[in-house]
Amino acid sequence: LPISLIPKGERRKKSIKDIREGGYLRFGGKTFLVVDVSTYVETDETFRKKVGFTWPELRLLDLSTGQTVWLEWEEDDDVLIYLTTGSLSFRDLRDDEGGSIDEDDLDDLVDEDEDIVYRGKTFRYDDDYGALYMRGGKGRDNKGDKVYFYDFVADNGECITVEEWLEGKDNYSYEIFLSRRL
Repeated sequence: LPISLIPKGERRKKSIKDIREGGYLRFGGKTFLVVDVSTYVETDETFRKKVGFTWPELRLLDLSTGQTVWLEWEEDDDVLIYLTTGSLSFRDLRDDEGGSIDEDDLDDLVDEDEDIVYRGKTFRYDDDYGALYMRGGKGRDNKGDKVYFYDFVADNGECITVEEWLEGKDNYSYEIFLSRRL
């Protein structure tokens, strides 16, 4: 695919909000192809009521390494952009007393506003919420895949997000990601 660069004088008129599938962006000295744009729609805990907040997730291909990376952005008072920097598992995480944690501990961590620790760094509980995930703009049966998020943030701005995916009645899978704000 030929790359069509935005002329230098026009670049300030564009933002992350203008990025679409097939587009390119550059940050951190690297150029990325936008392979896919998916969307999260925030819901209540039952996934029945949409609460109006949406944010995109971009699947990016690093053109210099061939590595796939994920970028999400949201607009609150400002546009906030987060880059996923790694995948974790529960065995990588500890509670603030050094004990192991697993999926059964998530509600207690939230209810008691507890921290988690990764590689000696403390991540404070920040938020938890439900969402529908529209993969490539569409969810399963166009209704969205159900996911519940648990967010933890370190003092330096790094984030750990535990994603709890509902795959059927009382059947869950978990993904854990480390990210940083750009």
